This record gives sequence, C-alpha cells and structure tokens, in this order.
Amino acid sequence: MRVHEKKIEERSYLKEIVCDFCEAKAPFGSWRGDGYYSVPDVEIHLREGEQYPEGGSGTQLDIDACPTCFREKILPFLKSIAVREFKETEWDT
Repeated sequence: MRVHEKKIEERSYLKEIVCDFCEAKAPFGSWRGDGYYSVPDVEIHLREGEQYPEGGSGTQLDIDACPTCFREKILPFLKSIAVREFKETEWDT
C-alpha cells in the first residue's frame, strides 16, 4: 500500500532589493538604470568558511548598495582609509 500526503510548501522569492545606505528600491531585483539592457550590478560580500572539491560550508555577509551609493559613498570612504587605487576592467560576454 502506498500512502500519500499532500504538503503545501512556502517558497521565498526575491521581491525587491533595497539599498542599505539610501533605502532606494531596485524594482524586480535589479538596478536596471535608465534602460532595459543596462547592467549596473553591485555585489559586496564576504564569504568565510571551508571549501573542498566535494563541497563546503560557511557564512556570507552581504551589503546591498545601489550604484549611486557605491560611487558616491563607498568608493570615497575606501579612498579616505588609504585604498590607493581601484582596478577598473572592461568586460565582454
């Protein structure tokens, strides 16, 4: 005999991203800027733990920042505490 049980699972989905500095909201989980194809993507996180070929675990600390706050607040602050230069590279897919 096979006994089945119905389960209703709640799922979490990204509704929006809110800048931790100015509280600006990025609609649809993306800082799209002024056009659909623009790609302002800011990622600031620290991952700590252990990583092996078969897997790993640890913790991650995240900061959500809009592109404006990244350029106008975070970069000037980092320069003020002696970061000499930032490496800017071009990318292409």
